[in-house]
Amino acid sequence: AECLIQPSPAESFSLVICEAWALGTPTLANALSEVLTGQTFRSQGGLTFSDQSEFCRNLKVLLSGDIRQACDLDSAASYVHTMFNPEVVIERIDRVLQRVVATSTA
Repeated sequence: AECLIQPSPAESFSLVICEAWALGTPTLANALSEVLTGQTFRSQGGLTFSDQSEFCRNLKVLLSGDIRQACDLDSAASYVHTMFNPEVVIERIDRVLQRVVATSTA
């Protein structure tokens, strides 16, 4: 794929966006989703849009063939592998569960 478009303003976490970044594919996400906007910014894996004109402008950038000006796809792949590898996810879940148990027994 040249890029992946996630048009939903109601999207929270997007597994398909993470899969795209892991494969070196840039993304274009709806900026009305704060979660996707934050992930896109932190990963440097794509651009966002808030209206039709910004969508068209940013899509042209991603399809221009020189996306290095807008994205760092190596950084995006690293972001996915660092933040969402199974060990990290299990560790985060474990910390949350430990807090819940500590709070419920207090």
